Amino acid sequence: MLADRGAGARLAATDLPAELPAGARHLHLSGYVLLDEGSRPAGIAMLAAARNAGLTTSVDPQAAALITEPGRFLAAVTGVDLLLPNTAELAALTGFPTTRHQHSGYSPWWALLR
Repeated sequence: MLADRGAGARLAATDLPAELPAGARHLHLSGYVLLDEGSRPAGIAMLAAARNAGLTTSVDPQAAALITEPGRFLAAVTGVDLLLPNTAELAALTGFPTTRHQHSGYSPWWALLR
């Protein structure tokens, strides 16, 4: 897979609306926003605004090849209700190369962060 963040790489906190849409209950955020140094502050701001408004949140890491600083990514998703990595993304986040290691005796943060 060739991962490209496209226009999302230019997302800035100043691009965000002042208020969340009325009736919103959940925010799902693409991990691409958090994986890019330039758009990360906007993603963190979106997650914080959603949590402050009482919305549930989820993040899909999106691209294992772009998870070069797992600790930084995990810090950005702290407080997220659900993290949705695929097997390759989970390996990049945990440092464990096999599904057996990822699921045996490891903290359940990979499924539910809250």
